[in-house]
Amino acid sequence: MFQFVSRQNRGFSLVELLAVIGIIGVLVGLLIPAVQAVRGTARKVQCQSNLRQIGIAMERFLDRHGDRGRYPDAVMMPSVAPERPTIRDILKPYVEQNDSLFGCPCDTKYFAEEGISYEYRSMQLAGKTRAEALRRRNGDMRKASELMVLYDFDPWHADSRNVLYADGHADSF
Repeated sequence: MFQFVSRQNRGFSLVELLAVIGIIGVLVGLLIPAVQAVRGTARKVQCQSNLRQIGIAMERFLDRHGDRGRYPDAVMMPSVAPERPTIRDILKPYVEQNDSLFGCPCDTKYFAEEGISYEYRSMQLAGKTRAEALRRRNGDMRKASELMVLYDFDPWHADSRNVLYADGHADSF
């Protein structure tokens, strides 16, 4: 006696395979913008962390020079006056010679050319004590959380700039 053995095809058809590949493609397409947004946020946070570390170095610099410690006289943009020291040159001993702190992760231009991604407000700060820097032109005192010390050369972070304030905190504007 013969028995008929039915062969069941256990594989996927071409249509099923293409449907699954299409669904995976759509899901990946939806995921990529979210991943890019998270990466951008991570770079912004890294930049703010760098600025906070520079702020700590600035505090150490000012404290080392006593109550009359003055903000350093450093060039705003190194290529403009290469004979003058940069804020990186002055603060490097206070950040264990770590050059990478002076570069924003989003900066693809200035750090390579200038060696720094942040502009120092030397015109407003150089040679002034903390108290003198906080005094407005009309004689009123501003808060240290309002006085900008360093900021990004360009608005790399979704059209905003990271800023280091005199009280040591970093934020965007």
